[in-house]
Amino acid sequence: PEEDSVALGRRMDKAHSKTAPCAIRIGIVRLPFISNYTDADPFENDPRIDLVYFDRPAEIFGFDAVIIPGSKNTIEDLAAMRKNGMADALCAFHKSGGTVVGLCGGYQMMGSIVRDPLGIESSIDTIPGLGLLDMETEMYPEKITSQVEASVISESLPFPGRREMLSGYEIHMGRSISRGEAKALFRIVRREGKAVDMEDGLAQPDGRAWGTYIHGIFDNDGFRNMFLEDVGRRSGKIVAPVSGSFSFRLWKEEQYDKLAELVRKHVDVARILDILLR
Repeated sequence: PEEDSVALGRRMDKAHSKTAPCAIRIGIVRLPFISNYTDADPFENDPRIDLVYFDRPAEIFGFDAVIIPGSKNTIEDLAAMRKNGMADALCAFHKSGGTVVGLCGGYQMMGSIVRDPLGIESSIDTIPGLGLLDMETEMYPEKITSQVEASVISESLPFPGRREMLSGYEIHMGRSISRGEAKALFRIVRREGKAVDMEDGLAQPDGRAWGTYIHGIFDNDGFRNMFLEDVGRRSGKIVAPVSGSFSFRLWKEEQYDKLAELVRKHVDVARILDILLR
């Protein structure tokens, strides 16, 4: 997958071809220190979705849902959003009935406050968050990097009573704790192949504000469909049923097959192996 500023620039400049009124419009906030934006790959390749990367606050009211992506520097990106008006726009969008989702650093920004007493990310030791989640975050030197398997555990919105299993990965500093009505959204059951029992993510009771530290959650077709069904219900749009929906897993396998075929056609693999085995 692409993961650099040039690739991101191409994505932002790309024309949007999905103009059908039934398409779910999802906006990705282009943060100055954006990271792990490949989290949005499943949406970009899903024919039901019109995906837009944006950095102008005035654009926000054209979306059905907005995702705040990962960040290489949560505090500096949060400060930038406060300065350029994006923070106020996100709060107004949510207040108007929009759904806001935060992934990793974006999740941290959604709380009431972010603390960095050790100056791990910034000289700013404390900054107010967006206040969309009843949550506080504090930065710690330890960096968590792990592959995980988890299940949805929320008994309330946005996914009431669902127990969908999913896989993804964590790569973050900091810990986030609920300080009010926000409830855990996921239960991590395996980390690096070992059985665990840990809660992750938080959601407000109405389900229109939620976040998680788990990257790659939308790669999971079942979970992505749950999310789109929820957003579609709120926006009055009908989302294609699971049986007729786009499979990101199969799409990735097709891309790998195409890559393998290109290698077979244009690379002398036998010669390379001969050199390596000498």
